[in-house]
Amino acid sequence: MSTHVRSRSEIPVIHSAATLRYFLLDGRARMEPLRVFDSRRVSWGDRVVTFCVLGTSHAVLVELGDTALTELLTCAAGDLQARVLEQRAANSDCVISRTIDNLRYDCRLSPFELDGGDRLRSAFSSADQLTCNYGVDDGAEEPITHIGWRIDDATLVVETLHTYPHEGRGVRTESTFRVLPAAHASGEPR
Repeated sequence: MSTHVRSRSEIPVIHSAATLRYFLLDGRARMEPLRVFDSRRVSWGDRVVTFCVLGTSHAVLVELGDTALTELLTCAAGDLQARVLEQRAANSDCVISRTIDNLRYDCRLSPFELDGGDRLRSAFSSADQLTCNYGVDDGAEEPITHIGWRIDDATLVVETLHTYPHEGRGVRTESTFRVLPAAHASGEPR
């Protein structure tokens, strides 16, 4: 099976890496005014995970019953309608680590200069990837959003790559969600 690739040349999307914001949210984020160009829903044990390509941005939603945790990287957050646990500008390297209930979350956010060979660092099955290219005017290089994930019983690994060729820049996220044994879950209050 080949990597799921969707081209959006009919909808030009010009965003800037300089305006990207990272959010970790307690709950389901309101996606409007964001446009969901592509998404995939998968099971992870008792949880459901939804990966969304949002223009040159992304969302990862991890749900268990009525509870949800959302990782969001976007230029246009609007009214998220979820409690913000972490918020950062995406213009410098940072590591975010949180334990929420029995879920450990670690994310490395890394801006970088494009070199033409930009791709996901980790190997992911072609069935476990989403890729969207976005049309630009004048035949310029297309921005790309690429999401890859790997799931086992207790761990979800997600890597995203967002390129902004008109700026010569990109942003990468590398996130790990780990289910903790009940005895080790310290959790933070909701």
